[in-house]
Amino acid sequence: MAAPELETARDLAARVGRSIRTTRTWTLRDDFPTAAQTGPRGVLLYRRADVDAWLAEHPRLAGPPPVSVDGDDDEWVTLNAFAERIGKASGTVYQYSGRPPAVENRYRLGDLRAWWASRPGQGTRTDKA
Repeated sequence: MAAPELETARDLAARVGRSIRTTRTWTLRDDFPTAAQTGPRGVLLYRRADVDAWLAEHPRLAGPPPVSVDGDDDEWVTLNAFAERIGKASGTVYQYSGRPPAVENRYRLGDLRAWWASRPGQGTRTDKA
């Protein structure tokens, strides 16, 4: 295991909620921080502070921003009610796959919060920084 100040692309993926493939692609970018050292079996290790600074310069890559949703995690809501609470059109919420299981078209609010936070990011096409 890497020192706390160092992380692999896999560690980064888990920390920011993106796929390992995505974070490995980031490491191939010219502007991504240089690996601080090579770990066991040739795994590249990056300084967390350098990666955090890079992510701060590229906020759209780190995924969608968290949303604040009032209510208890165990409350059951429809997708329409969830969309209204987060200030999004229902079509925006419905377009994402991988929703948590529903019971009679109602979802546990805590599960919807986690699902919404883990949805795919905005992509890199518009990130020209």
